[in-house]
Amino acid sequence: MINTRIIKEKDKKLEILKFIINNKNKSLNEIITVAAKIACGYLKIMIYEYDPLNNFLQTKITQNKRFQLDLKEQLSESVFRAKKNIIFSKKNKEFEPLPKEFSSEYNTGISIPIPPNKKINGIIIALNKNETTPTIKDIENLEFALYYSIKISDNFLEETEKENIIKVGKNILNINESKLKIDNKFIYLSENERKILEILFNNSNKIIKPKIIINYCWPNRKNSSSLLDVTIFRLRKKIKEINKGKDIIKTVRNKGYKFTKKSF
Repeated sequence: MINTRIIKEKDKKLEILKFIINNKNKSLNEIITVAAKIACGYLKIMIYEYDPLNNFLQTKITQNKRFQLDLKEQLSESVFRAKKNIIFSKKNKEFEPLPKEFSSEYNTGISIPIPPNKKINGIIIALNKNETTPTIKDIENLEFALYYSIKISDNFLEETEKENIIKVGKNILNINESKLKIDNKFIYLSENERKILEILFNNSNKIIKPKIIINYCWPNRKNSSSLLDVTIFRLRKKIKEINKGKDIIKTVRNKGYKFTKKSF
């Protein structure tokens, strides 16, 4: 007789792996948050990162409020320092009580330490309004999601560093191959087109003066401003071909150029 529960668990793990692999170029925080939600089906996933300067765990800004957990508190000692998994329940006294920050909105939760990696040092908290007590299988699925999120993300980072790639959002600039990739489309670049994008990508959302670009692309040529204008024009035309007619290089009048993640 076929065990449908085992099949469902395998399907869930395949779904987790598929998501991670298809989104490995995103930030580790984004990957973990969604992979964890797939793993346990909980409503809220929060990542608390350790801030060594202030000695507390903190999340990213959520609804203009920064949640902090002092390291003397329950989560910090049991999960972060002792590296233990914790099940929380507001009503079931056999488990740890929900931290006060969440007890007004949620009924159950799980917290587990994030395995060692190159980017995040902290814990993850999964919260649910359902009063059903979390199971060992929920924890195992979360651990599975965390492990492979980190493993695949770290491998992608190592490959990126080897290939000399600069990634900003969905835009990937391959320095060695002089190639720009947006989504699943790519264009080849001239040497100076690649240099211009290299400067802009490395200074995302900062205004770069034309003089800086000219000195990098044409260091020994005089009156190179016209060359810059022509190169920018051609580069924009190429970018629009693979980016649904939209540009990613913004001209800031009388100041210079900047790369923007939001196409326009």
